Amino acid sequence: MLHRDLQEDKSILPSLPDLALKIQKAIEDKKSDAKDIAKWVEQDPAMTAKIIRTANSALYARRGTVETCSAAVVRLGTRATQKLILSFCAREVFQSRKPELKQRMQALWSHSVDVAAISFVLAQKARGFGYDPEEVMLAGLVHDVGTIAILNYAQMMPGLTANPAVLDERIQRLRGELGAMILRKWGFSPEIVAAARDAEDWLRKRKGLADVTDVVIVAQMHDCLNKGGLAGLPPMSEISAVKRVLGRQVTPDMSIQVIKEAQAQIADVRALLGD
Repeated sequence: MLHRDLQEDKSILPSLPDLALKIQKAIEDKKSDAKDIAKWVEQDPAMTAKIIRTANSALYARRGTVETCSAAVVRLGTRATQKLILSFCAREVFQSRKPELKQRMQALWSHSVDVAAISFVLAQKARGFGYDPEEVMLAGLVHDVGTIAILNYAQMMPGLTANPAVLDERIQRLRGELGAMILRKWGFSPEIVAAARDAEDWLRKRKGLADVTDVVIVAQMHDCLNKGGLAGLPPMSEISAVKRVLGRQVTPDMSIQVIKEAQAQIADVRALLGD
């Protein structure tokens, strides 16, 4: 019943903020250049400040300081700008009117930011990886968007809110399919949709180079490790995504060391997303 209700009641499903939709459409228009994109961004002073701050951050700053939105878009590139704006707008959907669910929603956002930050770093280290770090970061940030829909539903069902164990079981069972459904509705890439659907398929098998889902799986694994261990997960040696992302010779200890060495960069990404 819950799955059917979520599909039929559009008010339960989170909506992408208007600015994100406008930017998405503008960037898909082949005629739009950096100045055109900047004009849309500048309609939102807070977003403008974030884009300029991002372009001047340690993650992107190369030489000199940019002071205008159009210069920031040029430095970042239009594709990266689009993914960053979608990431910044995502914060708005992690909301709840119910006091008893606000804490869960905040914890979900914090987890999503951590996974996004680790995903961004791993995307730069993955062997032969063909995806932009900003796309992988966005995938990490929205990989649990299906959980938001279930929590929105729980606001109208006191029985679910009062029974955390039942709510957790529903989330575990439905989050992937619902997340994929929402992201398709938002027009996200098939790679990001797949990451939401399969982000907890720990024993996922595939041939070839790492894809976006692999990176999000490894990022989730490291986030679990950072927050108390891998209880409930397979041993790291059995999570084959690790080898696809970091190389066939990588060991669990080597994987942990990669993340330790990237802590400063992870903190920089988290700072951009977390406020």
